[in-house]
Amino acid sequence: MRASRSNVTSSVDSPFQAFKWVHFPGSYSQNPAPFGNWDYHATPRFFDANKKLLPLDAGKTVTVTVPVGDFSKGGLEIGFTRAFLKSQAYADHYGAKTKLKPTGDWLFDMTKKAGTKKGHDFTYEDMYVWLGYTARRQVYEILDEALNDNTVEVEMFAYDLNDPGVAQRCLNLAAAGRIRIILDNATLHRTQAGKPTTEEDDFQARFNAAAVPGAELFRCRFDRYSHCKIIILKKNGAAFRVLTGSTNFAITGICVNANHVLLFDRPDVAKYYSDVFNNVWQVGKAAPFRTTDFSTKTKKFDNDLYPKTFDRIGAFCGDGNGRHEHRNAHPGAPRPAQERFDLYIRRHGQFER
Repeated sequence: MRASRSNVTSSVDSPFQAFKWVHFPGSYSQNPAPFGNWDYHATPRFFDANKKLLPLDAGKTVTVTVPVGDFSKGGLEIGFTRAFLKSQAYADHYGAKTKLKPTGDWLFDMTKKAGTKKGHDFTYEDMYVWLGYTARRQVYEILDEALNDNTVEVEMFAYDLNDPGVAQRCLNLAAAGRIRIILDNATLHRTQAGKPTTEEDDFQARFNAAAVPGAELFRCRFDRYSHCKIIILKKNGAAFRVLTGSTNFAITGICVNANHVLLFDRPDVAKYYSDVFNNVWQVGKAAPFRTTDFSTKTKKFDNDLYPKTFDRIGAFCGDGNGRHEHRNAHPGAPRPAQERFDLYIRRHGQFER
């Protein structure tokens, strides 16, 4: 079936042409979070000798069951935003001219009405759940985990910080004395003379007003930006879970741009991120950080279950001993790393999982 603006066209008489199509569960008429097993039924349609379509024959139907859910392997979960703001599906759901957020306070109640479509009211929360997809849910869930367990503390890097759900959870953790945040202070996040207060400056003021001992916020950047988006959970001083990825903790990062999150349920990985956080905490200078192992060495973790994309590329591009040549080599000598990388892509066509 194909979703259009106002109807659904059956594939019985208008079959799919080959297999050049993709179904996104939940994008049209299904639940926004359609996880579970999906059964796909495919039936070929034939013509008779007079070039007339024969009736469907259920005996020729092939069924394939596809599990739909978060990618999870070896203590790693991956989530994605939809990035469908400019799609026809979004217009069908919420209207092409619906504002992404209301005017006024940036820290607003997301359950308020955002609009009406086909006689049904919808809220900003409805829109954001659909747009933010699994990435939004995972960001919210890791903060909720901390809020719901008084023994859990949070360490957090943030660049943009204006998503109401993320911000309010951070303020609640500040009121509980269980969060420390390193927040970017680049020019775009600082209030300029004669300009409205930035969301990040306003968040800092609200954070300081809500904070009790144990909650702190530090503004810094190494150079132009502090472009990090990381949430670390700790219990009894030991890190045990960390969320990172490309998703900024902002409405645009969660609901507009194509982003991902990586959630590591691995204490060794979480500890490494926590160590970086505490090395930067209350220092915020590039020069001392550049001399640390965090800056000069690549960290490797022992886990055969992790995806091996870059390990495989690295093994192919290197000389077999973990070294990567960048010098000009005579014919027959180990290929320079860039040349080997280009050859890998030409041979394999794309990255592997």
